[in-house]
Amino acid sequence: MTLPKLAVKRPVSMLMCVLMLLVFGISSIFDMKMESTPEMSMPVFMVMTRYEGASPEEVDTMITDVVESALSSVSDVESMSSRSSEGSSMTTLEFNYNTDMDEKYDEINEALTRLRLPDSADDPTIMEMSMDSSSIMDLSIQAESDDNIYSYIESAVVPEIERISGVSSVDMRGGARKYVKVELKEEEMEQYGLSMNEIVNAISTADFTITAGEINRGNVTLSLQGGVSYDTYDSLATIPISLRSGDIIHISDVATVEMAEEARSNISRYNGMDNISLSVSKNQSANTIEICNKITAVVDELNRQGLGLAINITNNSGETIYENIMNVVSTLIQGLSLAMLVLFLFLGDWRAALIVATSMPLSVFATLVIMSATGMTMNIMSLGGLVVGIGMMVDNSIVVLDSCFRSQNELRSFADAAIEGANLVNSSVIASTLTTVVVFLPIALMDGMSGQLFKEVGFTIVYSLTASLISALTIVPLLFVQFRPREKERSWVNTQLHRLERVYARVLEQALSHKLVVIVIAVVLLAGTAVMFSRLDMELMPMSDEGSISISVTTKTGLNLDETDQIMTRIEELVAAQPDVESYSMRGGGGGSSSLTVTLKDDRSIGTGEFITLMREQTKGIDNASVEVSERSSMSFGSRGVT
Repeated sequence: MTLPKLAVKRPVSMLMCVLMLLVFGISSIFDMKMESTPEMSMPVFMVMTRYEGASPEEVDTMITDVVESALSSVSDVESMSSRSSEGSSMTTLEFNYNTDMDEKYDEINEALTRLRLPDSADDPTIMEMSMDSSSIMDLSIQAESDDNIYSYIESAVVPEIERISGVSSVDMRGGARKYVKVELKEEEMEQYGLSMNEIVNAISTADFTITAGEINRGNVTLSLQGGVSYDTYDSLATIPISLRSGDIIHISDVATVEMAEEARSNISRYNGMDNISLSVSKNQSANTIEICNKITAVVDELNRQGLGLAINITNNSGETIYENIMNVVSTLIQGLSLAMLVLFLFLGDWRAALIVATSMPLSVFATLVIMSATGMTMNIMSLGGLVVGIGMMVDNSIVVLDSCFRSQNELRSFADAAIEGANLVNSSVIASTLTTVVVFLPIALMDGMSGQLFKEVGFTIVYSLTASLISALTIVPLLFVQFRPREKERSWVNTQLHRLERVYARVLEQALSHKLVVIVIAVVLLAGTAVMFSRLDMELMPMSDEGSISISVTTKTGLNLDETDQIMTRIEELVAAQPDVESYSMRGGGGGSSSLTVTLKDDRSIGTGEFITLMREQTKGIDNASVEVSERSSMSFGSRGVT
């Protein structure tokens, strides 16, 4: 029994299958993760080693050479490159795309355990390249008063965000940690015969709790405890010190106690105001939108508590991804609607158009079920493949429907016409679908970075074509019997098509009469196409105009933080003077590199490209710094830290 006959003879079973498809399709929509791009990784490891205070030459000799020597034992390395800068060394190892990166990580980690580095150098950190591992959300925190909020944010706000499932790290920049400074008086220390160790011991043992005994009150036994606690920095000055002579003095007699701030190692500002910025990164398998929503809820709750903090979200990748996905979904719905309209105009009968229009959403639901079952995410690439597939989904249904109409003209019943018409084109439709599948299957099976990027596009098109084939051979014949459509031969659209056919026939006749001219025109067009193709710019992924600009600043080697701050302040002033700027966030300091992220207004008077050109012109004359201005997009590469 063929599929069309089975569908027509078993309408209840087909209805149950359709209902199951709707349930699983809708469930798949909510279960699938939303991401900007497919999960992509590069076969690249980076080994970073910090050596604070060392010059590039010292780093190269004492760190980079040693690391390279240790990593030379790692197998299957395609290339190894290193960069030594002030206070840091970066060694990059590149492998083939088919390499087991987990195995190579273990091999690199084992090689690094044999390193002999200077005592003041940090342990090497291994990082793996990944597209979706850069910061997913940036927060700006400012105090409503002059109080130092660094310690509170570090001990309360950061752990609150790190507790969210899927968050891998929270990077904190700006501000300075306060500490209690005890400055000893040398003359008084000599006068009392005290050493620094004795002062340290007196302070470290000042807080104590001791059990003083028990009190029995009937059936209840109470423990008595006593002790001393110094919970403010002022109270530390009253800590007693026993002298060898038996006299008692206090810390205030030999030292001054005051609050002090640590020296700043980096700077952070939002819209020109000092702040503390937090950058949140996620685990590779985590859902960006879900995590961003949870962080937003935490931020809203902290702002409602009235803690004297103003927490603003300066970058939310979840919102950007959601907007991009919704734009593609909107295009998908528009494509479905326009296809239905075109079908109605050409078929001339609303029931015939409804048959094909019904098969399209069912094919989409079937495609989504397969995508979810195979672990695909809902991203721009996979939905883009679905949009492409929609244009081809209709073909099979229209061919089967037209064949059913032709069979009905022979005075058959609707059931017989549906079965006979579908069986008549059964092999043709299958062969046509397989031909198209074979075209897109190599795209889905590509290797390398292109394969990771376009794999989901190819598979989505293959899934949608397969679903449309099954739908055309089952749903269309069944609905043809149930709806009983009538083909209208003399509709207005068909009349216009017949006129177009007559014009085409005359043009074709002239073309066949002037074969040489047609061949010359075809060759010229082919050559012109080749020339235009050679002038096209090439890039792995197109940039999406999100109105976001990145300004990267690399300062002169050895430039101190104050000078770097002045350079960044000058650039901030240039940015703030532009009327199309909505907000800007600056982070800089360590390693001689700083960055400025600029967000443009939605109703800006100039394009993002023009703004970039303007900024390049205004920043090219800044001394002691190299400034690079580029467009910032959510579809960009990042690096994933590996512990």
